[in-house]
Amino acid sequence: MTILASSNTLMSQVKSDLNSKFDTQDLGPVKQILGIEITWDKTTSSIIITQTQYLKKILERFQMTECHPVTTPLDPNVKLNKTSDNTEPALPQLVHEYSAVIGSLNFAAIATRPDLKYTVYELSQFMSNPLDSSQMCSSLYQRHT
Repeated sequence: MTILASSNTLMSQVKSDLNSKFDTQDLGPVKQILGIEITWDKTTSSIIITQTQYLKKILERFQMTECHPVTTPLDPNVKLNKTSDNTEPALPQLVHEYSAVIGSLNFAAIATRPDLKYTVYELSQFMSNPLDSSQMCSSLYQRHT
């Protein structure tokens, strides 16, 4: 469980109340939750959130580690076409895997990478007839820097 409070006094009170009703253990400041890495810089009183490990796992999971990084989330020179020479419907397994990629990227776009949102939106239009992996690689921003 992650507890957030506006003051140390309030934080101590909440912890005390929880300890009185449940067997709890304080693990210290949160470092990661739901694939989001959290760093607190006390000198500047700022919080930095990233998903470096989560994005690396996505690349590994979908065998996209060979893709090269690009400077923009959606390369303006890449034209994505909904029409295909193939009139056959996409295989259900391909549609499922493509949906999983889009869903994973959507989580990153919502949580820490709003720069990916437009790209995810554009790619999600191909859910019923997914892009092949070369088009996916050429259109995605592949590394969190």
